Amino acid sequence: MALATLFSLLSIGTYPAAAASARLVANPAVTPESLGTTFGNDFFPRTDAGAAAAQAAVRDHCGDNVCVITVQASTNRFEVMWLGGCTTWHLYNFWGYFHAKNGGSLRVDFLNSARQTIGSFKGGKFDVVYWDPIYYIRTCNR
Repeated sequence: MALATLFSLLSIGTYPAAAASARLVANPAVTPESLGTTFGNDFFPRTDAGAAAAQAAVRDHCGDNVCVITVQASTNRFEVMWLGGCTTWHLYNFWGYFHAKNGGSLRVDFLNSARQTIGSFKGGKFDVVYWDPIYYIRTCNR
């Protein structure tokens, strides 16, 4: 890309949109840092009805897990993930604003890339989370 074109894109504000769409290339994933965990997922169409169904799944069917919504880039679907067990979950390619719920009774902490706590959910909390700065979820905190 020519330097003049880059400056033009930056000056009219389209570069961030292009950068944001580039994030859709990789699918979200999680990895637990210890054994004894459980993981489940389900997919919903990326439509208004699919968004409502994904939110209902997180809100009403989370059980004793941490439940999160992401977008599966390769299939352009909403993905609901159920993260169970007491561990720290490493998040990959989570971005944007999506619902999450702490279905358990213990606090869940959201950590940045330096593993500093930048937010938390008490037991039972259901709310929208801004995933961009979150790299880890630590479960089972008192």
